Amino acid sequence: MSELPVAASRTLTVAVTPIMDGIITNTASVVADQPDPTPLNNTATESTSVYLYYLHVSLIARDYCPAFFDDFSNPSSGWSVGEDDFVRVEYLGGEYRVLSKNGDYIYLFRAPACPRQNYTVEMDARWVGGTGDSYGLLFGITGNFSQYYMFDMNTDYRMFRLLPPAEARPGRPPRRVRGLWGPLPRALCRRAATGGQG
Repeated sequence: MSELPVAASRTLTVAVTPIMDGIITNTASVVADQPDPTPLNNTATESTSVYLYYLHVSLIARDYCPAFFDDFSNPSSGWSVGEDDFVRVEYLGGEYRVLSKNGDYIYLFRAPACPRQNYTVEMDARWVGGTGDSYGLLFGITGNFSQYYMFDMNTDYRMFRLLPPAEARPGRPPRRVRGLWGPLPRALCRRAATGGQG
């Protein structure tokens, strides 16, 4: 600091950022070249108690949706089960089975997963027994199946098609729904013919 005239005073401000609780003590002293008749007032000490307060904020992720996977080994994983005059759905031997009793209907079952906007889907499915109609995968489902895309594989023709939402409506048999059919890859045709995994 610069020189002080006789009987003058100066205010010294110290800014401190504490990192722990406790007492912070700051001391300031002055000296002079001349004799000082009252040297006891040349030092000033200030002590400040510091208390740090921590704010704990719970973080809640809205609409968190973990990746969904199901090998059907747990019969309580959330898929629909039951039986009526039209269809039986059940967990059976590490698979989810849909047994159609009436081929004039499309049977739709939603995965027990949270809704998503953008995602990748992969599944292993097979048609058991002789050929009969088609099966596939729905995605982009809105509401109570009011709209969705359908990836449809036909076991009779060994072909597939992708139906846009305007054409993929529940309650309409697959044979009446329009769509451009394409040939299945040869590996899938062989699996379909032998009843293996596809």
